[in-house]
Amino acid sequence: MRTFATEKLTVHGDASTTAQDHGSAMRRLGAEAERAFWLSTSAVWLNRYAPEYPDLQAAFDYAVANQNPDVGAVCGEALLLIDLHHGISAPSRRRIDAALSLIPLAGPEAQARLWNCTTQWLNAIPGRLSRLDAVNSRVVAWQRVGDAFQIHRALGLLAGKEARSGTFDATATALAAMRAIEDPRWSLRQRWESAWCFGEVCSFRGDATGFADAYRQALAIAEEAGDDDLALSTRIGLAEAALMSGDIDTVLTLTRPLIEQFRVGADASRLAAVLHRFCAASVLAGDVASGNHPPAKPGAFVMGAARSGWEGSLTRPLTL
Repeated sequence: MRTFATEKLTVHGDASTTAQDHGSAMRRLGAEAERAFWLSTSAVWLNRYAPEYPDLQAAFDYAVANQNPDVGAVCGEALLLIDLHHGISAPSRRRIDAALSLIPLAGPEAQARLWNCTTQWLNAIPGRLSRLDAVNSRVVAWQRVGDAFQIHRALGLLAGKEARSGTFDATATALAAMRAIEDPRWSLRQRWESAWCFGEVCSFRGDATGFADAYRQALAIAEEAGDDDLALSTRIGLAEAALMSGDIDTVLTLTRPLIEQFRVGADASRLAAVLHRFCAASVLAGDVASGNHPPAKPGAFVMGAARSGWEGSLTRPLTL
């Protein structure tokens, strides 16, 4: 239907005007979606905004083709948030080059949002751009805007990048800057994001205790918010923290019910993540049979690993 309508509008000379109007409407919707993201539960937010994905993508594509950074930035960020909720990375990775092309044309806030789109998946950043430079550009862009929470998020990404590189003094500096701007008035979702970020940085530093403490805090926040989806994701993180510390019983206790929930719910991406932890813990516990034959269909695991684009592929070497 979209193709048919576009062809008819082109014939009658109205396609360009209509596309611009559509872009403006999607920019308003994308801005609304980003604000609501930090104030809503995952289920409520997805039910409202996930159906808008095709229109947001169309507006983003038109904005890129016509060098409109304001529409591209807002629509791109809304698309990224939906992708993250669905546990997929491929569409967001494909938009990175397009987002980069708009940054030189953008004003301060649009630049900052485009850096959000560009730096979510650091390993997908084009080789011509240093990953550390990209992350620092995101920090500077949000400092220019003056949005404390977004600065906090950008500093969290910087701390994680430095921790993965083994530059722990720089990690500590970024973490201290994050602590300095934390605000107890932030929404529950924002506070969850902060705790989750600190946990991730601890995991990159090999700090299993800090990792678990941060994720226990995040779980308490998710439960307070009544956000079942966030709570499930946080339990996966707690299983990873337990695995890091060698607490195999806790890993198995956390992952067994999650496997069934994600299998029944056809949540392939998170099923892959849980199976990774379950299989690793089973093997470490000496139960190689369970590690090789987890309680879920292999097809679901393979699909989840492919969609999630990350650690699911690590399970196979553990279970050979």
